[in-house]
Amino acid sequence: MSAIDVRQRTAWRATKANLMNRVRHSAHFTRRRGVSFLELIVVVSLMGILSSVIVSRYGRSTLGDLGSQGDAHRLWLDMQYARRIAIKNGQSCCIVFTGGGSTTGYQLLLGSASDVAGGVATQVEQARVFSTDITAAPSATVLEFDFEGHAAATYSVTLTAPDQRWQVQVLPLSGIPTVKKL
Repeated sequence: MSAIDVRQRTAWRATKANLMNRVRHSAHFTRRRGVSFLELIVVVSLMGILSSVIVSRYGRSTLGDLGSQGDAHRLWLDMQYARRIAIKNGQSCCIVFTGGGSTTGYQLLLGSASDVAGGVATQVEQARVFSTDITAAPSATVLEFDFEGHAAATYSVTLTAPDQRWQVQVLPLSGIPTVKKL
């Protein structure tokens, strides 16, 4: 065996050992599956900073306007849902606004307006609450859909935010709710 062969074998063994070391170390790092507590704290603090910048830049009025649009569309969808429940069950379904003098939310109840007044109506969905920057002005405290899906009267609910107003309206003949920006 020549000196060159010995040097080549030694170099090859050193290279092989070096590669094996790298594989061992890289395998150690690839096995890690979780997120460290420090990484979690950094992400949460960055989200807090970003949200405070957004609120200060756009202000609460812009966020309230977005909330009023969302609340108007959610009320519109719940009116359609109440109408469908009334048709499906063959029984009246009502939306009852809560909060007394200043309306703060509403709930869906299965039963007629007289059932609601008597306290025998069954709650269909969890009560909904309007956003804090919004004032709601319903035309009636109880909106009733009969077993055919017709509204008992013409109903309208106006949602007012700092810079926007939305109106959700139901016509008695069709019972189909509509939503529009005022």
